[in-house]
Amino acid sequence: MRLLRWYLPIAGLVLTALVGGCSSDGSPQGTVPLTVVVGLNGGPSVNGHQAMTGAPEPGEQVSVTNAAGHVVKATTDSAGLAIMHLKPGRYTVSSVQCGTGSSGGTVVLSSNRTPVLYRIECGIH
Repeated sequence: MRLLRWYLPIAGLVLTALVGGCSSDGSPQGTVPLTVVVGLNGGPSVNGHQAMTGAPEPGEQVSVTNAAGHVVKATTDSAGLAIMHLKPGRYTVSSVQCGTGSSGGTVVLSSNRTPVLYRIECGIH
C-alpha cells in the first residue's frame, strides 16, 4: 500500500508531462495542422479521357518555407498527403516535381488553429 501511495502521484506527473505538450488533436501546442495534397493532372489520353485527374502522388517531397527562410520538409504518403504541424504565419508550399503547382504556393496558417488543407495541382504532359 505504501508503494502505491508513492507511485500514483509520480505516474500522474509523468502523464501530465507527456500530454501537456500536445493539444486535443495530438499536434504540438501552438501549432496548426497543415495537410498538403499533391495531385497529378494530365498525361496521355486513355480511352478518350485525361489519364490523371487529381491522382495522388505518393513519395513526393514537399517543402514549406516561412518568411525567415526556415524550411520544413515532409514526404507524401500513399494517399498523396504530407501532414505537418507549423506555427501560425505565411508559408510558401512546393514539391520537388510540381513546384508550387497552379495554386500559387502561398498559405496562411491562422492562430485560431484551424486545420488547413492545401492542394498542389501538378500538370503532367
